[in-house]
Amino acid sequence: MSAKNLAANQVKGRKRYPNRLRPARTEGTDSRPNSATASGEAASTHQKAIQINLDPSTYGTFAEIGAGQEVARWFFRVSGAAGTIAKTISAYDMTVSDAIYGQCEHYVSRQRLQSMLDLEFELLLKRLDRKRGASTKFFVFADTMNTAR
Repeated sequence: MSAKNLAANQVKGRKRYPNRLRPARTEGTDSRPNSATASGEAASTHQKAIQINLDPSTYGTFAEIGAGQEVARWFFRVSGAAGTIAKTISAYDMTVSDAIYGQCEHYVSRQRLQSMLDLEFELLLKRLDRKRGASTKFFVFADTMNTAR
């Protein structure tokens, strides 16, 4: 099967963005995001992001604060992100982060991460559950990290 036909088969039945071009799956990769290639090598970050972007039922939010603002970039970089990403948010400033997620003692902490996950998932469901909830697995990915000193 040619790469063009393979890509067309992967998005068959997709109702959200029927005219969007999708990247062809790299030959020899499994369709699961954390899988190894057919040769037993670990899938690259690029391959994992494409595999997730090709899943029409997965849709959500990336919330990254502090120095950790690289994950969502990978999903945009490999193409097809409009079918996966509802929202990205990046609050680098501590005052802005507090205004969004509430104050906490440490910005790189389980407490901050949990408040990010809770708020973003609540907003995602509030805004999209009625329209897409029956056919979508919603997710929120959140990370926070400090810079090296």
